[in-house]
Amino acid sequence: MKYDYDLGFELYIPSNGCPNFSLVEHCESSRVLKFLKQHNLERRVEIFRLNDIEEHLEFFEIIKDPDEEVRLPFLSVFYGCMSSTFLGYIGYEEIISQLKYHVK
Repeated sequence: MKYDYDLGFELYIPSNGCPNFSLVEHCESSRVLKFLKQHNLERRVEIFRLNDIEEHLEFFEIIKDPDEEVRLPFLSVFYGCMSSTFLGYIGYEEIISQLKYHVK
């Protein structure tokens, strides 16, 4: 049996119908949610629905690749207690790649 949020992943997506995000952000977020459901990962990844990215911008800026813009969907991954490393992944392809890598 798997426990809630046991992967240490946090997924940030736009709230349903929130106009503060682009159509691409909404579509990619929906595709990630569909992937989670298809692979029974919904309870293993903590999901946060945001109304505005600005209130969390500082957090995203710290853990994302410096060359990437901040947008949703955004996956935050915590790598172990020893290193205490957080990394951020942006967009459908990056997020799905990370999920496939970590969940076998």
